Amino acid sequence: MPGKSGLECLEEIRSCEGGLKEVNIIMLSSSNDPQNIHRAMELGASFYAVKPSSFEKLKSILKEILAMDLAWTVEEKKKFLLL
Repeated sequence: MPGKSGLECLEEIRSCEGGLKEVNIIMLSSSNDPQNIHRAMELGASFYAVKPSSFEKLKSILKEILAMDLAWTVEEKKKFLLL
């Protein structure tokens, strides 16, 4: 994103008053740096997905996300990192 990193955007969203604190946010990033992943978790991301190198793998990750019971998965702290 030009002008702002995804982590900065996440931090801004989570600091807003109102219902945005309750919205599930899935970070989609090219970075698989453990520090970035940990920071996203600290800032309140629901999930963190590393952008795959192939379109087929991207479709697979998106299917997995769409099939998830997000409320249960977040509540139970299941599978934060999606690969």
